[in-house]
Amino acid sequence: MLNNLLNKINDYLIAKVSSRELEEYLLSNLQRILNSQDARAIELASKIDADFIELSEKLLDLSSLNDRLNWYYYHYNTINSEKWTTTVGTSSIYSDNLSSDVRNFKLSLAAR
Repeated sequence: MLNNLLNKINDYLIAKVSSRELEEYLLSNLQRILNSQDARAIELASKIDADFIELSEKLLDLSSLNDRLNWYYYHYNTINSEKWTTTVGTSSIYSDNLSSDVRNFKLSLAAR
């Protein structure tokens, strides 16, 4: 569900859809996003919904909305998991709380 939402944000950022079309997409898919139980998609949808409310109340201008959507797009496209493990042969790479720049990797060799 998160990927669908990110794709729609990208469509907006590259001017394939208007802000109105993005808002309509969000509103028409909000229940589906909530039912997906995808915490990141729900969080993102909530933020965008709040941004559109601020835009409608003239508390936010279109330029600021664009900046926020751009930030959301790149932020939510990063790897963000509590624990990520890749096993290659006898080596494992573990990392807690991966960040977008993939810091804090710990390499441990598995003794077999």
